[in-house]
Amino acid sequence: RTWEKVDVAIATAMMDDAFNIIDKDNDDILLVAGDSDYVPVVAKLIERGFEVEVAFWGQAAKEFCDTAANFFELDGKLDEFIRAAPSAAA
Repeated sequence: RTWEKVDVAIATAMMDDAFNIIDKDNDDILLVAGDSDYVPVVAKLIERGFEVEVAFWGQAAKEFCDTAANFFELDGKLDEFIRAAPSAAA
C-alpha cells in the first residue's frame, strides 16, 4: 500500500529533521495531516520536548488533534489559500 509507505516516510523524515535540523528551543514542527497513524511520532516528539502542531480539515482524527500541541482547523480557509497563492505565469 503506497499510502502507508508515504506515512512512514513522512514520520521518519520528521524524526530525522527533529534531531538533526530543528532547534527545539526556537522552532516548531507543523504537520499538515489528519491521519491517526501519525499519533505515535507526534507523541514521541512532544515527549522529547519538541513543539508539534497539526493543521488539517475538520475530519482529522480526534486522537491526532488531541495529541498535537496545537491543532489548526483548515475548514473555511481554502479561499484564503487561493488568494494568497501567487498567480501562475502565463
